[in-house]
Amino acid sequence: MFHGPAEISVEILSRCDFDDLKNASLVSRQLRRLSSLLLFRTVSIHLGVWEIEEDRGETLKEINEAKVEANANRSLDILVGLAGNPMLAGVVRRLTIFTFTKSFLVFELYHVGLLLSKLTNLECFQWLGGSPAFSSRVAEALTQYCPSLLSASVIGLDDSTATTLCNLHHLRALELVDPNEHTGEWDPPTDLSPQILQTLLNTHSNTLASLSLPGALASSVNILRSAHTLTHLFISRAGTCKGLDLFLQHADALRSLIVTDCDTLSFLPVGRGSSSDVNLNDASLPALRDLKLIISLPTSLNARTRGRRDFFAESQTLLKFTSLHPDLDRFDFSLEPSLYFERGGSNMYTYDNDKWFPNVVKAICKLKAAKALGFSFPSLSPLVLEKALNDIYENGISWYCTSLRISGLAEMSCSQITYELLPYITGLKFLWLSNHRPLENHRYVVPLPTLNDLWQIRSLELACLNSDVHDIRNIRRRAGKTEPWSREKIRFRSPSDFPNDDAYWLMSHRLITTKYDLGERVDFDF
Repeated sequence: MFHGPAEISVEILSRCDFDDLKNASLVSRQLRRLSSLLLFRTVSIHLGVWEIEEDRGETLKEINEAKVEANANRSLDILVGLAGNPMLAGVVRRLTIFTFTKSFLVFELYHVGLLLSKLTNLECFQWLGGSPAFSSRVAEALTQYCPSLLSASVIGLDDSTATTLCNLHHLRALELVDPNEHTGEWDPPTDLSPQILQTLLNTHSNTLASLSLPGALASSVNILRSAHTLTHLFISRAGTCKGLDLFLQHADALRSLIVTDCDTLSFLPVGRGSSSDVNLNDASLPALRDLKLIISLPTSLNARTRGRRDFFAESQTLLKFTSLHPDLDRFDFSLEPSLYFERGGSNMYTYDNDKWFPNVVKAICKLKAAKALGFSFPSLSPLVLEKALNDIYENGISWYCTSLRISGLAEMSCSQITYELLPYITGLKFLWLSNHRPLENHRYVVPLPTLNDLWQIRSLELACLNSDVHDIRNIRRRAGKTEPWSREKIRFRSPSDFPNDDAYWLMSHRLITTKYDLGERVDFDF
């Protein structure tokens, strides 16, 4: 047994995964004590169970009663055990509570409050799901017993709980949107009034560094007071992005911007002139390094976009913006439906994609050192498609790239990508390929590469093919035999499941699910 300084033992143990830490805790009392410092830094509690099946807009809940009971027993054991052990409770830095049950017990919530009274060193708190909903009693326990809390992620905040959270004096991150989009129909209704939210934001305007809001709330409040402190901003279901353009003109500290389900890109600050005569000294957002844009598709049932969309103007804006910011570390541009379970087609075939998408390709080629890159192909003519692929191969993908996402590969062969491009990206650790496009019917779909093709890429560790995630490292160890991630693991994915932060960033803020099209199952990803 190692008898050196405890600091060295902790440094060694910090490089172990969860299973290795559990094994180390069984070796000796000293290692059990040191392993506990790492094992209990992050605690997850599941009230209920998440198991759903999506079927063209109709959600069918299939609850496994045995699993519900198992989760309840395990969660209660954790709550009672930590509440009765002050040493372990003092180790916890991050607590996540998933609430997916229609028949929760009052004593479970009682023990949640009891546990919070012991977590004096808690730094990050997440309440994901709405059954039971985040209550004012839990909010009061946070403000009273967790003075060092830095981050709060709460789905379904109401006026009472928001007012209570104003008493958290060191809050640096406030998230009102789930980054994995896995709560779905469990989301509680948002009863938070703009006035109360504005008060909450003003209270923390000098400390708040990270903020995520649904578009309806983001358009009703003014976040200009945090323009010089916010480093991360995420707006979900953004729509027309009202007021975002004014904020971005003053956001000199912003490093990461994620906007999903937006109807326009006019909020991007690009100044005047064309992309050929830009002056980098005039660019807004000088600190920006990460940009994820997900544009809502025009659909037959989307009331917001009954008029024609000007995708050519949007693509010109994107090209001008990347010309002003060629040093982005992460970039992701997607075309997705405005409602995940919406019926009807996307109507993208009625637009001149051959005219506007080359501007997107040029925008990608402006990025010279992106470590994470993602983009979606619309339906294109063969000549335009071939030219787009060649331009991206030659100029669009940096050799520094560690994580890559390419979707919409319905009509194109992946052999050129697999054999001519990927082997030369020597540091590639994560790859995401999809041969489907949202809300489109594909009769003849070009197949994706096989796992045998991918595991020969020496640096690759994790691959997502449509909605199936495969651990390439295990495939190598087990001679090509391994199971893909379960749906539960995809739903509850965390940064520790990925080779690096860049890979998790590409997978975050997306609903990875299974779709049904014309009565046939189609694995589908967004």
